[in-house]
Amino acid sequence: MSKSHTVKVWPIYFERLESGKKTCEVRKNDRDYQAGDMLNLVWYDPATKKLDESKRLQFVITHVLSGGNYGIDDDYCVLSLRKLSDRE
Repeated sequence: MSKSHTVKVWPIYFERLESGKKTCEVRKNDRDYQAGDMLNLVWYDPATKKLDESKRLQFVITHVLSGGNYGIDDDYCVLSLRKLSDRE
């Protein structure tokens, strides 16, 4: 059964994900991410501590590269993402 994860993302990465230039995320694997899960990203500026709930992106996780491989720390993972359109 797929899960839905909502996490914060910094403005520079939000813009790159929104434009499609960035198609993956490196995350601490503290949520048991799985292929098929939904990833909801919310714009967050760490400098001002401002969270803008109106700026959201939604992706499906297509692949999870677990830590302990290829120089990735054991407790991190790389999530391959496919952006969902507003119609999906």
